[in-house]
Amino acid sequence: MTDTFSDTRVVSILDRRKQLKHQRRSQFLISGWRTCAILSFAVGLGWLFSKPEWQLRKTDQVQVLGNNQISAQTLQTFLPLSFPTSLLRVKPGDIKSSLEKYTHADQVSVKRQLFPPHVAIQIQERPPVALTTCQQCVLVANWVEGQPITVGPANLWLLDSQGIPLPYESYPKLRQLSKIPNLAAAHYLKPLDAKTVKKTFT
Repeated sequence: MTDTFSDTRVVSILDRRKQLKHQRRSQFLISGWRTCAILSFAVGLGWLFSKPEWQLRKTDQVQVLGNNQISAQTLQTFLPLSFPTSLLRVKPGDIKSSLEKYTHADQVSVKRQLFPPHVAIQIQERPPVALTTCQQCVLVANWVEGQPITVGPANLWLLDSQGIPLPYESYPKLRQLSKIPNLAAAHYLKPLDAKTVKKTFT
C-alpha cells in the first residue's frame, strides 16, 4: 500500500515537471514568434515610410492652421525639418517645442497624416504686445542638419507677452500698428549679421 502510494506520488511529480517543461517551451516559442512579428512589422513599417510616396518633399506638405496674423512661411521657417524627409522621421514633439520656444505660437498640436502624406499643425497665436527696433538684427533659432535657423536681417521687431521677437514682416495681416506700444529697451536685441552668424555657429 505504501509502495503504491509512493509510486503514484512520484509519477504525479514527474507529470507535473513535464507539464511545466512543456509550458516553458510553449511560452518561449510564443515569445520568440511575438518578437519576430514585432521586428518584422517594424522593418516593414520602416521600409514603407522610406518609399518616395511616403515622404515630405516640400513645405506645401506642411499645413499650418490657426494662424490669423502670423504668416505660415514664418512658422515653417522654425520647423526642425529638412526636405525631403520620411514621414516616420518627423517628430511632433520637436516641432511643438520649436514653435512655442521661438515664435508667437501657443498650444501647438502636430499630427502626421498618411493619406496624402503631410503634417498638420494647429496653433493659437500670442498677439504682439510691444514694438522695438534693432537695425539689421538677425534672430538665431534652433538647428537643422547642423545648421542654425536664422530670421532676418530686420529693423522692426514685434514682441509677444513672453518677450519673444519676430520681424514685423512676419505679420502681413497686422493692422493698427500704431496702437502697439514702442518698447525702447537698450540692447534687448543685438545686431548680428549673416557672416557673424555663420562664423559663430559653424
